Amino acid sequence: MERSETFRLPRVRFRRGSVALVGGGPGAPDLLSLRAAAYLSRADCVVYDRLSDRRMLSWVPRGAERRYVGKRPGDDPRTQERIQALLRERASRSLRVVRLKGGDPFVYGRGFEELADLSRHGIPVEVVPGISSVTGGLASARIPPVHRGTASTFAVFPGREAREKGASTVRLEALAAAADTLIGVMALERLPVLVEGLRRVRGGSEPAALVEAGGTAHQRVLRAPLGRLVEAARRRKFAPPVLLVVGPVAALGARTGRGRRSGPFPSGTGGGKPARRSGGARALPRRGPRPPGDA
Repeated sequence: MERSETFRLPRVRFRRGSVALVGGGPGAPDLLSLRAAAYLSRADCVVYDRLSDRRMLSWVPRGAERRYVGKRPGDDPRTQERIQALLRERASRSLRVVRLKGGDPFVYGRGFEELADLSRHGIPVEVVPGISSVTGGLASARIPPVHRGTASTFAVFPGREAREKGASTVRLEALAAAADTLIGVMALERLPVLVEGLRRVRGGSEPAALVEAGGTAHQRVLRAPLGRLVEAARRRKFAPPVLLVVGPVAALGARTGRGRRSGPFPSGTGGGKPARRSGGARALPRRGPRPPGDA
């Protein structure tokens, strides 16, 4: 059977006055799904986060509105309410709205909060899954969350929690005792506190790793025993976003190479532009899309 030279984006039903919650994947534009790109290619308005690679916006039609709403640690909790109000307002104007998030919309992305809010107001919503930074970032770093004979279970926890929750609801020491592999998302800000809690159960010699910007061209991986991890991260000047991995699997990737990111987006610059739409479909670029200017 003859192989096609190009792929084309799938046809998606994107009604006016509706919102698509789209997962952008762990960071690299080439890990965006075909369905996600199809919704972006038909958007009238894109509301995107801090962790989204802006080269993904090259799929968006030239005249569409682009709104950056990225949140940082310590931001006003009401920021989320303003984002939800923006989505409702744009949809009420009969626009096709894409809410572009890093990773998967439902994995520490507040995607279900936005889905519930829009649904309460009668606004149709589509959800487009994305590769979670949890699994995608670890895979790029060559660290498996489970491995036969080494780890059968894993648990994921947030390194920081929403301020409006008040007291923490993460039972870190209970997780450390129950799961073989522990994965902390957004873990750098409170790394000393997290490591101290985990050491009480796992001990200072437990294998651990940090993955910075997993799945992107800027990815870095640091492996160290749990007791030396904080100091090693300070020396290497790690910066968010960072995944924390604790357990025997953290040592496995060191045997298979450094776990550098590979793929068609090796640097911060892109290649050719995406092909123009033809008959409702768009050809995928052979190389990375060109970074769009700020809107």
